[in-house]
Amino acid sequence: MKTGREAVQELRIDRARRQVSLSGQALELSDLSYRFLVTLAAAAPDSVAVDRLHAEVWGEVQIGPDTIKQRARLLRESLRQAGLAGDPVPSDRHRGYRLDVPVLFASADEQSRPDYRRLGLVLGATVMVFVVALLMLWPRSAPAALIVSYAAGEPATEVLAESVAAQFAALQGIDVVEAAPSAGRVRLDLTLEGHGETRRIRLRLTDRRDGRLIASELYDFPSTADLDVSDRIAAHFVVRMQDRLAAAYPDQILAGMALSEDARELYLEALSAMAFGHEAGLLVAWEKLDLAIAAEPDFAAAHARLALVLARLSRMGEGDGALADQARRHAETAFRLAPLDAGSERAMGMALWVGGELDQAREHLLRAEQSLAFLARDLAALEREREVASQGADRP
Repeated sequence: MKTGREAVQELRIDRARRQVSLSGQALELSDLSYRFLVTLAAAAPDSVAVDRLHAEVWGEVQIGPDTIKQRARLLRESLRQAGLAGDPVPSDRHRGYRLDVPVLFASADEQSRPDYRRLGLVLGATVMVFVVALLMLWPRSAPAALIVSYAAGEPATEVLAESVAAQFAALQGIDVVEAAPSAGRVRLDLTLEGHGETRRIRLRLTDRRDGRLIASELYDFPSTADLDVSDRIAAHFVVRMQDRLAAAYPDQILAGMALSEDARELYLEALSAMAFGHEAGLLVAWEKLDLAIAAEPDFAAAHARLALVLARLSRMGEGDGALADQARRHAETAFRLAPLDAGSERAMGMALWVGGELDQAREHLLRAEQSLAFLARDLAALEREREVASQGADRP
């Protein structure tokens, strides 16, 4: 039978080895959560002010109070999942946060002892580095992209299938092949429904390996449908699908990006929220992207996505100037970090658009459209807005 003392759960932190354990059980924490925990533990049982947490965990990276609140929540959830009951990271009103768990730092003597297990790991890591160096010199193919296969089918759907395929092919991390349904990971199917003038066309994306339906969209498709109709349908479908595919297949879509675990997870959560398209989803995406940028300040794609989110919210708020300014700042950061990326061009164009700088927005979107064909729809809407603005300026 355990005594009360034996039943107490105690956190143990070894800063020399960057290890955390709870009652002997090792804990896996992200870098931000680890620094947050160490800062609280060093002051325990006293509270740590928000300003001090900002300085010691994030340094000079500019973040808001919500980011610190979110990090406290993530650490709290990690400790609870490890078996702690109650609230191990309570907030003290107007004072900050504190650690409400017994904590022990490894002693200096303990840290100075030879750690043969660590020496073995170092030796193993040295061998691994040597092997990796050899592999880097060995010829290899580029990171695998998500492969979407399609079959054009009947003549009525052939033009639309090719338009969707071409626009998917312009997206980062997606390759498209016209092949048998057995090729690739994702299959695109187009099916006509109805007869005469009431025809509609259904576009489906399915995972070929397990038959899972990824998405299904239905569009009016008149018998007189021409290339413009097909392009408009394709543009709408691809815009809706790009975030959904990135959330469903992150390894392919984010191949080649060197990201921390925190930033990657938050970015994917933001893409999932953006896929819904409504205001609540955009607000969630805003929060997630803010946190991803706090974890990885030079994450160009996150800055570009946040610029798009803020631009959309600005439009929903009938031209909210503060949101438009924020959109532009993040677009400029994305453009500085990745000036040749079409996503940066798109973000800059959309941010300038909601900021009322229509001519400059057009220049950026035209360059982005060379890689992202689905932007033709946005460019058409921008042109109409420019015409209205021009007519208003011509009036006496």
